[in-house]
Amino acid sequence: MYLGNLCGAMLILLLVMMSKMYDLNGSAWGLNALHVAQHKIHHDWSQAFALATLCNLLVCLGGWMTFSCKDALGKSHQNYLAIAPAQESPHLILESLERLTKLSATSISSPAAAQ
Repeated sequence: MYLGNLCGAMLILLLVMMSKMYDLNGSAWGLNALHVAQHKIHHDWSQAFALATLCNLLVCLGGWMTFSCKDALGKSHQNYLAIAPAQESPHLILESLERLTKLSATSISSPAAAQ
């Protein structure tokens, strides 16, 4: 398992280096990636575990919420709402969960309640 993760990480690194993504926007993309990595290595074990659990919850919630949609646009929108905030900054996870819970409750309501 660890060997597969290492190979995948090296492949992504190779693609980033070949595409020179680190140099985009006057090297701001690369600096941002370094700042995010630097921040993540300073979490203690319990904080890292809690953040990972909440992020996994958002990913699973995004998948489950697609079952409430009938068209592809709605499904992609539900996934975006669930996953994008977790990638931007971990402190938005709880706000995103609250927003998704409200949205999910309105989109899954029964037809009898709508009348």
